[in-house]
Amino acid sequence: DALKHASKAIEANPKYAKAFFRRGVLHYDAGRWSQSFEDFRRAKELEPTLQGLDQWIRRGRHAMREGKDRKNHYRALGLLCDCEQDEVKRKYRQLARECHPDKVRDAPPSERSAAEARFKAVNEAHEILGNEGSRRDYDFGNAADHDFDHVGCRGGNFFRGRGGDPFGGFQRRSDPWSRFRGFDGSDDDEYDYWM
Repeated sequence: DALKHASKAIEANPKYAKAFFRRGVLHYDAGRWSQSFEDFRRAKELEPTLQGLDQWIRRGRHAMREGKDRKNHYRALGLLCDCEQDEVKRKYRQLARECHPDKVRDAPPSERSAAEARFKAVNEAHEILGNEGSRRDYDFGNAADHDFDHVGCRGGNFFRGRGGDPFGGFQRRSDPWSRFRGFDGSDDDEYDYWM
């Protein structure tokens, strides 16, 4: 229903960035990764300073790169992807009690196997989303995958080519002032930026 409203808002005003943004979030929650990324990208074109959009673009880009086989762990727990960390724990505990295979011990084999599959999906989702670090990796990719759009370094990992070291652009010189003989002679800076 909300998806229809967002689409109608876009039809009524094709330059309504917030509607593209909202529809992108709805696509993301539903597991339609490429559609969500395209809507986020379009919202960015229309209103580059839209609050919170950059984070969603990174999230959508990562999900789209993982492809159609990416599991929607938020959906497995019945949560929205921008939920709080304590909501993940609360929902997991609720679902673990509801769909535990021991609750359907006397059920027909088909129901038991469905309950086991559901319980397995809930556990897997909790393993990923229950830990802040693994949740961040699931949402945005690991640190090596980040493109650092949020700090203005577009077009790949800013530290690539420096061995992944944020201080790799600096080198220690044996005699830092050898190039500056004749200047003030102060000896407080031993690093030279060579980039």
